[in-house]
Amino acid sequence: MATNSCDGDAKIGTAKGNVNKRVLLLGCLLYYCVATLPFIGRYKTWDSAEMMIAAPAYQFATTGKYASEMYQGFFNSEQHNYDHMPLYALPLAAGWRLFGANSLLLPRLLSFSYGLIGLALLYRLGSQLYDASIGLIAAAVLAGLKLGAVSGTSGIPQVDIGRITRFDILIPVWTLSACLVFLHARKTERWHTYVAVGVLGGLATLTHVYGAFVLVIAGLLLLWDKKPLPILYISFGWLLALTPYFLYIAQDIRAYQGQMLRHAERLGFLNLAFYQRNITEEQYRFLAWFGGSYESPILWPRIGIWVFFVGILLANIVLLHRMCTSPTFADRFTWLALPAVWLPLILLITLKRYYYVTLLMPFFALQIAVAAVWLWREQQRLRWLWSLIAALLVFESVLGVAQNVRAAAQATPYETVAAEIRAALPTASRVMAMPIFWYALRDRDFLSLDLAFVKSAERFHYTPQPTAYDVIGDYAPDYLLIAQGMLNQDPTTFPRAELAQQWADIKRYLATRCAAPVVVSESADYGILLLAHCNL
Repeated sequence: MATNSCDGDAKIGTAKGNVNKRVLLLGCLLYYCVATLPFIGRYKTWDSAEMMIAAPAYQFATTGKYASEMYQGFFNSEQHNYDHMPLYALPLAAGWRLFGANSLLLPRLLSFSYGLIGLALLYRLGSQLYDASIGLIAAAVLAGLKLGAVSGTSGIPQVDIGRITRFDILIPVWTLSACLVFLHARKTERWHTYVAVGVLGGLATLTHVYGAFVLVIAGLLLLWDKKPLPILYISFGWLLALTPYFLYIAQDIRAYQGQMLRHAERLGFLNLAFYQRNITEEQYRFLAWFGGSYESPILWPRIGIWVFFVGILLANIVLLHRMCTSPTFADRFTWLALPAVWLPLILLITLKRYYYVTLLMPFFALQIAVAAVWLWREQQRLRWLWSLIAALLVFESVLGVAQNVRAAAQATPYETVAAEIRAALPTASRVMAMPIFWYALRDRDFLSLDLAFVKSAERFHYTPQPTAYDVIGDYAPDYLLIAQGMLNQDPTTFPRAELAQQWADIKRYLATRCAAPVVVSESADYGILLLAHCNL
């Protein structure tokens, strides 16, 4: 049979187009690598949460217990850790077990790899819903769209969060996988495939509780299609994935309840004021996501932030119009997915930190890709303008990456600070310090200074109620390690009177129970670190 030459040319053109898009996807992934990998082990440790997350993984690798010795005495934390969900810790613990915990490089390489997998999964999701063009643009937006403008960062969430030891970057691996399996389940209508969607949602939940929001997407789409039965299969899969964690909680329910008091202000689900506060204060908590702050506006004269907001607005207009005229499942999914995960985040999460944007960024990127492809195909006379905007976005992104790499290259290596601290401390001594220095002293008798705050806080209902001074005295550390900047804080700037009093008690302990602090390390990144010998 003769082959139609036009059909043959079309197939060849399609094949070439697919090859070109795969090459562009490879370029997108390489860009993420170049933006994230340089000096990744040297990149400044942002906050104490990195160490609070890493410590239980280290203890699991070395002792087989998912616990945190630096919080010993706090609701049995030295035996069971309930402060963070466990799934991020398991591969980290396995890596440390196999290769040793000799630097911060391994956990950061794991975060980088999760970010890379997330990009590939988003490309796949966009391609499954629409075509390779949508998938490619969505992945490019996720990998390179610069939103923030904080000094020392790239402003690209996927890059900034892919360089640190936090669980947030792992969540899109589970949520995007759940979305892809849901697309497959919808085609096959096999019950076990829906169960798999629930299991993946459960794995997202075991990484962080807000990972469960991805199942809202599947639930709403199934209700839209008037298919409630698969929701039961998904729920079963979710519970199946969480069952081992429920059994872990059952080992020490009182410890779980006590440790959760630390997050009491985030768990007011039976109080209407809780939801009202989350909504009314949202504008302030979301500022950090988009490069703003309490003092500065969001919409700075930067091309990325404008493309972000205009792209989301245009995408919703296009999607709603198409859903009214020629509805498709892809448009319904893309339009619904973003609010399905964003609204629960608005209502249920009190503190919306910069890291949490990783849950939403894939769905932001997918909508922006829809808007970009629509403009390119429907407004062809303005393609020169769209090309110019794309070039400006790339230029802005490259500048952000260059700033990020330069800041990392100039950063003081954590190992340098750690060596100075270790040299100043006798091996057998007990030290109480900020959690950020746990890794430096992970093989020593290390206690978190947070104990002074959590065990003297009213919400933990200790009887009698100790002061921060009393708590430190009970642990009787040989040394206190504190950043000078924290001791010099203005008491009038504290958000709560209780916090101001706690710091006053710590200073009183230093003044009455310790020798004069001496400087053990000084750097631009970690400040002036003071070490005081106590209980002489």
